[in-house]
Amino acid sequence: MRLIHAQRIMFAVFIFFTFFLPNCSDQQRSGLRSLPTALGSPTQTLLVVDNDFDGTVVGDSILFNFQAAYPLLPAPEPMLDLTVLKFDDFFGMKQQWRNIIFIANLDEPSAIVDFIENTIGEEAVQNAKDNPDFNYAAQNDRWAKNQQVGFIFAHGEQQLADAISQRAEKIIEKVYESDKQMIKATTYSMGYNEGINTRLREDILIDLKVPGDYRMALDKDGYYWLRKETRKTDLGLLIRKLPYEGDLRVDEATILKLRNDFGKKYITSTGDSYMTVDMENLTPPVYYKKKEVNGNFTQEARGVWKMQNGFMGGAFISYLIYHEPTQSLLFLDGFIYAPEEQNKRKYIQRLKMIMDSATFLGTSKIE
Repeated sequence: MRLIHAQRIMFAVFIFFTFFLPNCSDQQRSGLRSLPTALGSPTQTLLVVDNDFDGTVVGDSILFNFQAAYPLLPAPEPMLDLTVLKFDDFFGMKQQWRNIIFIANLDEPSAIVDFIENTIGEEAVQNAKDNPDFNYAAQNDRWAKNQQVGFIFAHGEQQLADAISQRAEKIIEKVYESDKQMIKATTYSMGYNEGINTRLREDILIDLKVPGDYRMALDKDGYYWLRKETRKTDLGLLIRKLPYEGDLRVDEATILKLRNDFGKKYITSTGDSYMTVDMENLTPPVYYKKKEVNGNFTQEARGVWKMQNGFMGGAFISYLIYHEPTQSLLFLDGFIYAPEEQNKRKYIQRLKMIMDSATFLGTSKIE
């Protein structure tokens, strides 16, 4: 009886692989095998096209939206590290990239159009023709684990350019969101500095995940300066907590004033040189954004700092976080000095990872 049962199982497996598997779609078959892990470092994105869009409205839209400058660095760096590839060359390992975007004009028959139409289906293709706002589709883990695949399509060149403009911001946000785990792994490769973490919790009731390779460079009168130094970079993190009272506001002027006050008081070098941001001329300009950090209203500022009466400078990102239960403000500022490094964006992303971990402890108003 056991032999007969085993034979039936083997026969069922034979039928499955003989008749069912060859008729599966690519996506169904991929679910039946172990997918490789997606390849690529943070912000790396593969853009797959079938036409040369250089000098066209589509090419201009790609350049303007996907290659816009990351805010705000001493020398421009793009929001995404984009590699453009023709569809005919999209084979093998390239299918395992973490972030892939296909772009096609559905009015121009081509291999990439056939691929997109087979992917989204005939009904969706017709919908795209009837409704110009239907111009994007997405899949996860098509050829690899932790992979994001996007499809931007439209009928007509101008409509395709408009679709890119409409979808680019959300696509970039998705890329950045998927990058977080890799950035976190790099930021905390040396673990956590529990000594500094404990000090901040006890002194100012702030929980901040400080990496293990940072040291306390300043701890004086409620001003904290954390520092990580390597052969090519100097990363700093400024921290100050204060009551929300008097003429303080969670706004653009206040965040820069707090930054300049901290710099003039403690971030100094020889003679009368100190860290500052030019508030009168704002040259270069400062980028501002209102956001939330762990549920708390936050004013963000990004720009370039310099040493007054000196020659050093670099990028910074500042948060001014308002905590309503304790009527308190938390000022955080991450800054970098890395004149030998071409890619400074990655350091701002790592500082931002630390700053985004900030949470308030307690519910009582601080004195």
